[in-house]
Amino acid sequence: MSSARAIAVAALLALIAGDLALASSLHRIRRDERALEQELAALPGPKPAGAGSRPSAATVHGPAKGERRGSEADLPESPPEMRSLALADLFPFLEVSYNADRALLELDARNPDEVAAAIAAAWDSLPPESRRKLLRHQSWLRPPDPHIFELLDRCMRDSDPSVRGEAMFQTKEWSLQDFTGHPEAYEAWWKLVRDKPFDAALAASAGAFVEWWKRDEERNFNDRSARDLLCHNCPVVGRLGEAGFLAVLEPRLTGGSLEDRNHAAYMLSYLQADEAYLRRTALPLLSSAETRECGMMALGQPGNSWAIDLMRPFLKDPDESIVFAAASCLADIEDRRVIPELIEAMKSMKDREKAESIGEYALSGLTGLTWHKSHNAAWWEAWWAKEQQKAK
Repeated sequence: MSSARAIAVAALLALIAGDLALASSLHRIRRDERALEQELAALPGPKPAGAGSRPSAATVHGPAKGERRGSEADLPESPPEMRSLALADLFPFLEVSYNADRALLELDARNPDEVAAAIAAAWDSLPPESRRKLLRHQSWLRPPDPHIFELLDRCMRDSDPSVRGEAMFQTKEWSLQDFTGHPEAYEAWWKLVRDKPFDAALAASAGAFVEWWKRDEERNFNDRSARDLLCHNCPVVGRLGEAGFLAVLEPRLTGGSLEDRNHAAYMLSYLQADEAYLRRTALPLLSSAETRECGMMALGQPGNSWAIDLMRPFLKDPDESIVFAAASCLADIEDRRVIPELIEAMKSMKDREKAESIGEYALSGLTGLTWHKSHNAAWWEAWWAKEQQKAK
């Protein structure tokens, strides 16, 4: 699940709970995230495909407490073009906040094997802040850095505690486990993934998580922090189905308590399940008002166009929370055929907050347009009419 979808899911849950202030705040966060993406996309210098599609991992917290940072005046000026620089010559720019994004984007454009070798060769000479920036950037990189597991281990064994702390946090994204205070568990996980090709390491990490979960399934399922380990935009999550986790989750979705079904559906919304599985597990959740919203979250996955007709009736539901949930599900399916129906749903809503949420999340997310508070139902209707004219 993308960060934008994660924020939207949290906003949906806030709306369901009646906390409109929290939902509004989460939507503002998502709007700010989109603005940051646009600013990054406008940065000068070379960019790989999709470079502006996510917040940069180079947005950092600054020096750790007690860490001395050299004067930026002593560091080289950012050249107008970094493409001609050797890899080793890019690393000093990580210490200059206004150049770090450009340097990291230039690293993205280089051969990943050469980047990994250059990072390893320069590692001992890099200040801790630059090491943390590199780790964050490479950990969040999409498509993934094929050498991320080696970098994580290097940082886990780093001499600087701030780098080790960052590595412990980032390792959760790739192991779906929290190794804090459990060095033996980390070593066991590292033994499974080390020296493997990237895809094989992903599969091994996913398998290790499923085995860890099954060892104490009841405790893990009822522990929110354990459930939340799955809620990350990381390729390992996408491999959990083939590692057997969907089979583990199915009894909770089909025969568990009301709370179990809601929790399991929320987790399922982050996973990749095929149509047969979703028809068997998520579809029945729509029949109950108590599980309907979570069922919609589980069905709202790109490519699930078969679920569009199932969602359409809910756009006219008298409960506007259901209308918003259905609109969110349809937007997540990413099929532009539903745009006119989302506009009609927005027009029919009496609750201004929920109507704006359909425009801000569902329609803006589906169309790629930056949301503005002036974008009411009439604005969307006029925009769609122009789009139809262009298509003729």
